[in-house]
Amino acid sequence: MRISLLAHAEHCVRTVRCWSAHALPSALPSEPVRPGRLLQQLCLALSEDLPAAVRTAADAARARKVWRAYTHACQLLDREEPPRRLPQPCPACDLRALMRRADGDIVCRSCNSYWPATG
Repeated sequence: MRISLLAHAEHCVRTVRCWSAHALPSALPSEPVRPGRLLQQLCLALSEDLPAAVRTAADAARARKVWRAYTHACQLLDREEPPRRLPQPCPACDLRALMRRADGDIVCRSCNSYWPATG
């Protein structure tokens, strides 16, 4: 795993937690949870009541920071949004994780197998 990805993952959790602490403090768990679980819980809480989560200009600024962290994560992972999923399973790992990129190349999001665009 690349250190830059781990550092950015921690940044994403901190950014979402900061927004949640100000916008929806009741969404923060009282007990310690794993960072991935915390991120899921807080994103769900924020998305369930987005108007309440962006009541103030400061909350909107925090939301923009979360968006920038998300788009940077997509760039670090070389992911496109929205992904164009393919229905067939990956020939390498047999999981349904194939995506067609904008340039026509096909990539598996599970095993990172890659097939260049044809013709």
